Amino acid sequence: MKGVSELKSRMQGIQDTVKITKAMYLLSASKMPRFSERLEACRRWVDLLDKAEATVSTRKSLSPYFNQKAGKTGYLVFASDKGLCGDYNEQVRQLALAKIPKEGDRQVYAVGNMAKDMLKNMGIKCNNAFMHVMQSPMLSDAEQIVSTLVEEYDKGNLTSVQLLYTRNVSRGTHETVMEQLLPLAKPQVDPKEVIPLYGDEEDGKGILYNYLVGRVYLALIEAATALNFKRMMTMRQATDNANEILEDMTIKMNHLRQDGITSELSDVNTAKIANEDIL
Repeated sequence: MKGVSELKSRMQGIQDTVKITKAMYLLSASKMPRFSERLEACRRWVDLLDKAEATVSTRKSLSPYFNQKAGKTGYLVFASDKGLCGDYNEQVRQLALAKIPKEGDRQVYAVGNMAKDMLKNMGIKCNNAFMHVMQSPMLSDAEQIVSTLVEEYDKGNLTSVQLLYTRNVSRGTHETVMEQLLPLAKPQVDPKEVIPLYGDEEDGKGILYNYLVGRVYLALIEAATALNFKRMMTMRQATDNANEILEDMTIKMNHLRQDGITSELSDVNTAKIANEDIL
């Protein structure tokens, strides 16, 4: 039966796809505990850095990092390195469209391959791109990004820096946000919790630099954790949808087989009756 053989061929293709989506789901699911652990550890680390930053925020030599002034804004946009992650990149794109001016004094930096392509399609030129970062962010990635941004800030090429990334509100709930990295806000820390630090001005700038690295690294981990969760749920949904299609196709194939058997039985009965009439 031609209809049955065609259905079998299509079902085999879908079954092969299910194997891939299921494997990708299991891979993402296996990564979630590690991502969650890294996220919580990074949040605690940045909280400590925030208390240390409060000590150096009053130093006059570091005042340029806390004073707001007009000028050119830099936007650091975090998206994925690959697709197959649901509406993750679309949410980033929508926020970028709303927040990044199409013209004017600005510099735009992409984190992730998809971020670079997305901005290009939006007609926004990237001043720099940090590729292959989002799959498994490392502290060295954050250091490279901060080094580039601080250099531009110290030269006066940038007067402020904004981060556009996806943050984890709770397990399974995420939001795409824009947060200011530079200039820094005055720390709102209980004086009893401030970590006392001593040293010269160079030491103070080192504390500030480490705080910026911590903020960017936290944004990387937040975005990567949300990305992994989105990919996991997308692959599970794709697997469930494919299984539903297979069930429908199995029922249809059974109906075709039943129709074929009924037709053959009818032909046999017709031939038998014809033979009896001849006799």
